[in-house]
Amino acid sequence: MRLGYAQLGPKHASLVITAKLKVAGCDVVVIDDCSGRPLLKRALGRLGRGDVLIVPALDSLASTLPELVNRLHDIDARGASLLSLADEMDVRCDSGSQLVSALMAFERSRASERIRCGMITAKNSGQHVGRPRLLAPQQVRDALARVHAGESMPGVARELGVSRQTLQRAFRGAEEIVPRTHS
Repeated sequence: MRLGYAQLGPKHASLVITAKLKVAGCDVVVIDDCSGRPLLKRALGRLGRGDVLIVPALDSLASTLPELVNRLHDIDARGASLLSLADEMDVRCDSGSQLVSALMAFERSRASERIRCGMITAKNSGQHVGRPRLLAPQQVRDALARVHAGESMPGVARELGVSRQTLQRAFRGAEEIVPRTHS
């Protein structure tokens, strides 16, 4: 039997994931919502020798590395195998290199998820995310006022030690701060 399992977050569409698992050849598809993995234990209980558990990604199975290791051991103990679609991984035998590969793929996925969540949290709290700004807000306001007063943008940029394009990007959104003076 080919059993598909997925745990969905609030941003995922269950129909799309179900379709992907069906295309992968799943006979049965089990979908948990974002509140946990209550159906995973039952899904694992249905696995027997020669069965294949197919997941969209390894993080569908676990939130932590030890939890993933326990799930992989459980699947192996049942004589079943695991196929992860996103990680392009087919763990069909108890080979150390495949297990290490699975664990590394899982950790990469979790690390990128943690980074993305951290960036969203920082952005929502008003912090700058990304490369450091080359110009302080006061420098942008002063430069914009000078350009509005008639100085050339390349000249102002040269004095600040940045390119004209950098100065133009800094001006986006700053137009409301320093109104254009008409002479």
